[in-house]
Amino acid sequence: MSVRPQVDPCHVLVIDDEAPVRHLVTTILRRAGHEVVAAASGEDGLAALDASYDVVVTDLVMPGVGGLEVMRRARERFPEVGVVLMTGAGNPAQLEKARAAGAVVVEKPFAHATIVDAVAALLGGS
Repeated sequence: MSVRPQVDPCHVLVIDDEAPVRHLVTTILRRAGHEVVAAASGEDGLAALDASYDVVVTDLVMPGVGGLEVMRRARERFPEVGVVLMTGAGNPAQLEKARAAGAVVVEKPFAHATIVDAVAALLGGS
């Protein structure tokens, strides 16, 4: 069963230090019709980030540059970029800070449709 996008396909950057999660999210979003590039660290993701990306999907807790810092730096360069923060270990204060900054927070584990819906929400879909 494929996952259908709820909005027009967009360009997504997926950042997660855990290869299985990175691969899963990339596969889900590609099956939904999105163009996806993946990075294994916050540093690599920020190096790949350019104006062509509509959404960044990033893990919150990673070695080196974590998800909140990725969001801050991405928005400094590209204020319109949407951000989805995935977490299995975020504390409530971090999650509230992320939501207050306009990120969509997705808690792991999540259903496949949840990540597609999170991207759609940032792009004005239902």
